[in-house]
Amino acid sequence: MRRSVKYMGILAAVLLCLVILVLAWSFHADQQRFDAAKNYCERACIQDSGGLDQCREICVHHPDRYP
Repeated sequence: MRRSVKYMGILAAVLLCLVILVLAWSFHADQQRFDAAKNYCERACIQDSGGLDQCREICVHHPDRYP
């Protein structure tokens, strides 16, 4: 009985570490995508839609404002 409780604790700790790693990776990927934006329009567009290539197409004619 004690052995199964010990293994459940270890399993819970491993799962918690995996959740933390996934969240950290997700934040890092979002930050890299946001840093890749070159101007105000791209940054605002990324926050709304999320696609950098699509935002660059939208912002090519007016980089200072987001429609």
